[in-house]
Amino acid sequence: MKAELKKALREEERLQQIARERKRRREEKWAQESGDKRRAEPVELSTEIPLVPEKQKERKRNQRTSVVPQQPPHRQFISDETGMKRILEKKGVLLGQQPQERE
Repeated sequence: MKAELKKALREEERLQQIARERKRRREEKWAQESGDKRRAEPVELSTEIPLVPEKQKERKRNQRTSVVPQQPPHRQFISDETGMKRILEKKGVLLGQQPQERE
């Protein structure tokens, strides 16, 4: 298990090294094409910008309130057309049917 983890870590590091090398070559090529004599300085950017704690709280609050609560079925809005269809179906008027007799 440990050997597999070490192997995976080495593989990941190797892939990152290849990616860094490709990026450096691309920057050098761009610098040559643009006529820039100095080599472009590689800039390491973090993927996530840390937020101020108040902003984090606000973001969490916004995430919580963004979910629209579902209303129970009896409170859901029914369009007029659908509502009329249901009423007419119950009365049997729709499709030329006779109203159903209750036993």
